[in-house]
Amino acid sequence: MNLRRQLLLDWSVDQSNLLTIRGWTGKEINHIRGLSDSELNSSFSLLLTEFIEPFLHGDDSVQPISGSFQIEGDSINFISRFNFMSGVNYSFVIKEDVENKQFETEFWSIERPLMRSAPSTSILGVYPSGSEIPLNLLKIYVYFSSKMSEGFAARNVQFRDASTSQVIPDVFLPMDPELWDESRTRLTLLLDPGRIKRGLVPNMETGYPLNEGVSVAVTVDKTFQDSTGRNLVDGIQKEFNVGKALRLKVNHIFWKYTIPSIDSFEPFSINFDRPLDRGLLENSLKIVDSQGQYVQGESFVDIGEHSWHLIPKYKWITSDYQLIINPLLEDLAGNSLIRVFDRDVENSNDDPIENNEFSYTFKCVENSS
Repeated sequence: MNLRRQLLLDWSVDQSNLLTIRGWTGKEINHIRGLSDSELNSSFSLLLTEFIEPFLHGDDSVQPISGSFQIEGDSINFISRFNFMSGVNYSFVIKEDVENKQFETEFWSIERPLMRSAPSTSILGVYPSGSEIPLNLLKIYVYFSSKMSEGFAARNVQFRDASTSQVIPDVFLPMDPELWDESRTRLTLLLDPGRIKRGLVPNMETGYPLNEGVSVAVTVDKTFQDSTGRNLVDGIQKEFNVGKALRLKVNHIFWKYTIPSIDSFEPFSINFDRPLDRGLLENSLKIVDSQGQYVQGESFVDIGEHSWHLIPKYKWITSDYQLIINPLLEDLAGNSLIRVFDRDVENSNDDPIENNEFSYTFKCVENSS
């Protein structure tokens, strides 16, 4: 294969994750057909053009775009794992072993056309929604109104110093793939667990990702594109004060319950002793009646994640009800009902417990009216 080819890069009209590379000679295509998948992926790469220079100079931190190359006729298709983003410049790179593992490279660039339609996807919220987070915070959630793109969270969601707006580096754990729910409207970002857990090398060398007593902000840039390639309606900045580390198991004994009246649609409510994990609260609390049937209804979490409520679909009856609590329900620092995330191995109170059944039994109260 010879370099200095006259290749053409074309976007697919029908598929937003497909790029076609044309202009190969018959000899080149025949040679490419003889390559194994590993040889194909080591010879060809696609990446953001802004990273082309460090990539060509051997910077291992620059990762090509996730996807696969496939031969179709006299062309090569790159099928990206994620949709290509509008207004972004991409580069196709050939890395060729010319002699004794001496490599030559050549690249071609193409810009994805900018979407002209108006943005329609909004940020619904950043969680935790309260104003204070623990030093050993484990997760951040961002909720969107529509399906989002994948692969660009790291460049669009950042922690910043609230007073200077400077980016705080290396807070989030790099994730590939990113942590999206099935609808791709909820993004989960993990703070680096290696820096949160005491005794691990990253924690001892660089400390916690955040600093106690400092005001920080999570920013989501409006250029974060949805699945159609359009920017968000607007970005967001959510500020927090960083408090003390939280290193206690979640204990439902300290929760306060508000019991509804018989023959009413009053909510069953729980006030927690501390804010809990917003994402896990969505599915970690269930109520069953004396027949073991789940109580249907609408549940919601208050701002600050300090309380949970269930409004029943049908009126409460005279029955023994039981609140079933998932033992994996966590607080903001990743502590659950059965273990402390950032545990002290010399403190027996931090030892994991084997009990996997947590519940609270109640009867509805007589209506005083």
